[in-house]
Amino acid sequence: MANDLIADRPPTISVVCATYNRPAVLANAVRSVIAQTVTTWELLVVGDAADDETGRTMEAFTDPRVRYYNRPVNHGEQSAPNNDGVGLTSGELVAFLNHDDVWLPDHLERGLAGLRRTGADLVCADAVVVRPDDTVTRLSSTPRRFGKVFEPSPASLWLFRRSLFDEIGPWHSAFELRCAPSLDWYCRAVDAGAVIESSGATTVVIVPSAGRTGSYVSDADTTETIGEAVLERGLDAVSDLQRRHTSVVQRGRRRVWQVLALGIARAGFHPILVRLRIIHMVRGWQEGDYIRSFRANRGLPDDPSAA
Repeated sequence: MANDLIADRPPTISVVCATYNRPAVLANAVRSVIAQTVTTWELLVVGDAADDETGRTMEAFTDPRVRYYNRPVNHGEQSAPNNDGVGLTSGELVAFLNHDDVWLPDHLERGLAGLRRTGADLVCADAVVVRPDDTVTRLSSTPRRFGKVFEPSPASLWLFRRSLFDEIGPWHSAFELRCAPSLDWYCRAVDAGAVIESSGATTVVIVPSAGRTGSYVSDADTTETIGEAVLERGLDAVSDLQRRHTSVVQRGRRRVWQVLALGIARAGFHPILVRLRIIHMVRGWQEGDYIRSFRANRGLPDDPSAA
């Protein structure tokens, strides 16, 4: 925990955005970075052997702080592009932005203020998540108790010191994991004793592609429209969507899980990882099947080399 380099001057924030063949959605993510109230950032968009249309989309951005690098070989998920992006940037602080998410204009400002206020290694924002059925849920930036992780913390929420990445190491490949690489990295950071705090503000809109059938092969996906609306109207754009109302049964199941999760955390394990492990056992999944299921739902082949 340190308040050294960022205390008295605006630090450079390296924003890394991994992408693959969703140029219209990507354009909204890039615009949300350009609209930030903090201006001392650099954005590196890393294509995972993305198509020519992605390159043409990036060429349209003339802001000198925005760069594009396209990997020669497709890895099939965001761990390799994100690792490349961190290696190709040099800011004192690092932020990831998933290409189907958008930031509100004060995201980096609130995150930087949180780092300065708390001296933390990593600050998380709150977020709203727009589900495939257009229902909206809130995502807390502090899904931890007893030093363990209860819920996912998507990478688009993070702002952290580069020294933390040097300490924790790169993202592990999803093809070697039973969970998302971002969750694996976050749990490793928690286990290493990283100081993680909340920015105290809702500054991210998450539009996950995993649950959107054919999101990488169909123009019918609503992600682009949602992103455009958020850029124009902020959180008001999602307030018009139906709020999720859980049934008595759903609330009961959640309460049972909360009780079980507390016991799991007290025993020294991350409840979110235990829950995923149980799901994998029930489904008979092995390492890598988690990402393969997401790829299949998105309309992508199991083997990235076949893409």
